[in-house]
Amino acid sequence: MYGTRAAFNSGNTVVLDLGNGIILSPISIQWSTIDQDPFDQFDLVPEDFHLILLRFKTHFRCIYTPLREDIPFVD
Repeated sequence: MYGTRAAFNSGNTVVLDLGNGIILSPISIQWSTIDQDPFDQFDLVPEDFHLILLRFKTHFRCIYTPLREDIPFVD
């Protein structure tokens, strides 16, 4: 596991199951995902997802590169 289980303040947060396998978790405080903790805190497993869309720059590579062969970037 790559998470630290450290507490962090993401402000008002909700996990929405939109159906068709789409789960959305908006937060009210800007935060960069650098480890697996946001998934751990909501009992989600990154490997269970076909597509993960996160807003961050390059901090993710250590955690998410082993999960997927191709990581597209959107500007």
